[in-house]
Amino acid sequence: MDEMFAGPPVESLDDLRHYTGLAAAERIVGERRRAAYIVNYNQLDVNYSGTVDFQLRRELVLLCPQTADFLYRSYTPERTSYVAGSRPGLECVVGRATSQAESPADKALALMRFCRDVHREAGREPSHDDYIYGGTEEELIAKGEWLCEGLSRLYVPLCEVAGIPGRILYHVIGGHVTAEVFVGEWAYVDPRMGVYFRKADGGFASAWDLMNDPSIMANQPDDVKRDVSYQATWDERAARCRELFFDSREVNGFINYSLSDSPRYDYTQTTSEQASEAGLWTINKEYRALIEAVFGVEVTGFG
Repeated sequence: MDEMFAGPPVESLDDLRHYTGLAAAERIVGERRRAAYIVNYNQLDVNYSGTVDFQLRRELVLLCPQTADFLYRSYTPERTSYVAGSRPGLECVVGRATSQAESPADKALALMRFCRDVHREAGREPSHDDYIYGGTEEELIAKGEWLCEGLSRLYVPLCEVAGIPGRILYHVIGGHVTAEVFVGEWAYVDPRMGVYFRKADGGFASAWDLMNDPSIMANQPDDVKRDVSYQATWDERAARCRELFFDSREVNGFINYSLSDSPRYDYTQTTSEQASEAGLWTINKEYRALIEAVFGVEVTGFG
């Protein structure tokens, strides 16, 4: 993995800026990998007309050998700062979803299942027809969000309300967005597809664990496999994790996101028609071609 990124080790927040946002492209080794990173950045801008989900993409920090120690030691606070009563609708959702959960880990999984199934509760099946991009977290729930970037942005604040620190995780070239939550240890969680991994000792695997030891993804217990979304089989999602998201050619990155920062962001929604007129499907075609060129596999479906 060392040869896939260039630059010195990060020792401070100031060092981290060289691995953040569009500037981070210069740290990515390989013309196609770098191009895919930039096209992903541009597609999110078209998708969301510069609003919150693109604003967050601008804050992405590469997860690589140069940054990993700092990102797991100092980047994301391991205590939440949510002010009780500030988002009562989300508090109600968290209360209902976690009513049978006791430990932080159980609550994190309960909230993952809520996000995984929220489109079904809203009576919506995954489709780009008449889709509305973006919105506040309350709006994501009401519309039955099903895209990965929206669900990850919903999942992390719901965990925050529950007292569980979290952060958004982009699989940039693989074309998917997931999360990590802190439940005594950092745990990789995919709230769209209901995927997470256990280590041999029963603990949760972090993204960095999976990047360094893909064998963790094999031989998962049945209770883990049962959480996978109805939209795919466990084997299909595990294969995508192995072949794309945690392959050494992937570019992964974290984004901190907290409800306390919401005044900084624009939550205006974009219609599918507006995104199409702005060139979404043209840039998406370029993006998919780059994904396939980097990994050498045909990419189907969403995320």
